[in-house]
Amino acid sequence: MTKLTIIAAALLTLLLAFSATASANNDGPELHRLEITSDGGSDGLYNYNEKVIVTAVFDRIVTIDTDDNVEVVLLTYDDPVHGERYLPALYHEGSGTNIITFRRTASDAPYAGAYRISGGAFDVYWDDDEYEIDYPAFNPGDDVLINDMPEIRYVRFASSPRSGDEYGAREFIMVDVEFDRAVYLDIPDLSGWGNSGSLQDWPTITMALNSGDGEAVYSSGNGTNTLRFLYGVVSGDYDPDGAGVRAQTLKVYLNEAKDDDKMHYAFLPQKRSCDNHKIDAR
Repeated sequence: MTKLTIIAAALLTLLLAFSATASANNDGPELHRLEITSDGGSDGLYNYNEKVIVTAVFDRIVTIDTDDNVEVVLLTYDDPVHGERYLPALYHEGSGTNIITFRRTASDAPYAGAYRISGGAFDVYWDDDEYEIDYPAFNPGDDVLINDMPEIRYVRFASSPRSGDEYGAREFIMVDVEFDRAVYLDIPDLSGWGNSGSLQDWPTITMALNSGDGEAVYSSGNGTNTLRFLYGVVSGDYDPDGAGVRAQTLKVYLNEAKDDDKMHYAFLPQKRSCDNHKIDAR
């Protein structure tokens, strides 16, 4: 066993004891993109009863108060009958995920016209707190990027069981998280690894197992576009369908100095169970 895996195993044990996660924070959600994602055809005109869909992408899972008429305001700009008007697109679906959609049914005859997004705000909830999300106006063809934050491209398993398709006790599952650019984690000084206070901030991602969730510990890749995490299989772990990764957020920085204005929460999508990564450590 290498020095790295010994350190990772020790960190894993302590992290489980203190139930620390990298996503614990008090910063509000960030809106990454906002755009009209429905197809208005080659002329951009929506006809009677067609649906106009607006999609908002966040850096983390958020919820919507569905009892409140949350809306994104759309501005019709090519209506030959009514001219320019502000019309609401109401919340449609996605609460409890990082992608929220809003919808309006075009109902103005003879033409519903073409739409652009007008600047405004709507409310979302995260960690039991309410946040007002401001957004700018967009014309068709505008760049829909609001906050330039790192995006996760792939989550993949980079290891194999020693034999067969099942991991046993004291084996390690390696998970690689690939970004669209180089990122940095806030990693405590290893010289203080015996101090439980510093280990509470050690980067982890949550693994989904049939026998119960566990934490995979950061092991390598800081300053590159691929971060590797290790999950140490312990006695009692079991998953006949294969290990998975929970949807969560991961705190990363865009520079080595870890300046506050370079910090983002990247959304880590759920990776479902993989048949060739089963676990039986009973």
